[in-house]
Amino acid sequence: MHEKIMIWTINAAEEILENKKFKIRNIFKLKNCDFGNRRAYTGNLNTNNLMPDEEYFVPIPVKCIGSKFEEKNLDRDGKKILDGIKKYYKKLDMKEYQRFWSEGCGPKNRSKMLTENFIGYYEILEKAGNEGYKNILIGYSQGGLVARYLAFLDEYIFKKNVIKGIITISSPNFGSPLANYDNNENIINGLIEIIWSFFSFYKKYNNINGFADIINWTEDKINFEHITEILERMLNGAIAINSKELIKFFTSAIKWLGGLSGDKNNAFYDLNILNMNANNYSALSLINKNEYRLNNILYGSIISTDNRIDSVLISLLKENLGLILIPFAKCFLKIKIILNKSILQNFNKASKTYKKRIMKEQIKKSNIKQIIKDKIYDYNNGNNQLNISQQAHDFVIPSSYQILLDNDKNNFLGNKINKYANHNSGKSCGFKGGRINFKYIKRFLIEMKKK
Repeated sequence: MHEKIMIWTINAAEEILENKKFKIRNIFKLKNCDFGNRRAYTGNLNTNNLMPDEEYFVPIPVKCIGSKFEEKNLDRDGKKILDGIKKYYKKLDMKEYQRFWSEGCGPKNRSKMLTENFIGYYEILEKAGNEGYKNILIGYSQGGLVARYLAFLDEYIFKKNVIKGIITISSPNFGSPLANYDNNENIINGLIEIIWSFFSFYKKYNNINGFADIINWTEDKINFEHITEILERMLNGAIAINSKELIKFFTSAIKWLGGLSGDKNNAFYDLNILNMNANNYSALSLINKNEYRLNNILYGSIISTDNRIDSVLISLLKENLGLILIPFAKCFLKIKIILNKSILQNFNKASKTYKKRIMKEQIKKSNIKQIIKDKIYDYNNGNNQLNISQQAHDFVIPSSYQILLDNDKNNFLGNKINKYANHNSGKSCGFKGGRINFKYIKRFLIEMKKK
């Protein structure tokens, strides 16, 4: 008898598989494979996306565990871990998980849980399991962390054996510099320097007396709050004119910078790589501990490495303003502008600044664990084994942070490198990066079928 499979997308993985569900179901034979639907298990939202945008900023443990925080029927080890998680998040002012269903969180308090009866994502998977399904989770960006956390819950706390496999895509498996509050000032100043470099004004450009002082003055006057306020106003303007494309664009920008707020009631607060330095119960720390590596659940990762700034900007133009502007954008890149610098040269300068300032961790502690040192070393020097170049990133996450580690068991399916995907182009089959991601998803699913 064939195994019954239920596929869940998490975050932008839903976009990759849009109009591709027949091909995915056919891997497992149509009658044995379904896509999960939230409405069937929570009474709301007709979507295959386990984590819709409305719940994006809710802390990962809250949205994954939900009312199962009160679970009593656990063995000794599971109870110990769950108690540790509850105590850890109470220290972060998350005193009552239920308030994330009634109160908003994240930027402008726009995020909150929408499920009925405080149901968390694990309980949804458990309900599908009770119907005889094995769940496969495909998570993009933060969605990959959610998938890994759910797998951790399945193997080490609730032990229901309802998850067959997980696939992470462009995921902060070891966090992101955009989630480390200590990087706040350096990242904002780096963004300012990048904006100036688009117009041929470089901080170290010697032909304009005093221009470096102007950039320094700008950095002193503009802070994180100013940047987020501008983005919020742009988003409100897009909402006012009902432009779905611009709403999506500015919402993405707010998401990408949402981790720099230092807000403890925010999913991104968990994605600081330094969480792994303390022996705590944060999501990032737990899923990366040696003693909690997955033993039974199948897992693999797709890693994005396209860090060309012209590439990400063109993908944003195409997604939000339409195909008609792409030929003009490509021609524009070749034009020479002021100070005898071409836009392409300026973009190369901006790309270097992004690598060295935006994606670089500001580590203030002297004693950090070897695993953190290894990730930072791999970012700075590359990973020859996986053919990842120096300072490779996808504009949100260093490529070295997206790698999943082999646990020396046959449930690890490997890391696949997508050199055509950045964090934006990888989430849609309208781009080459997204099409390659879909190809890798199919390969992973075929391997999962065999096991």
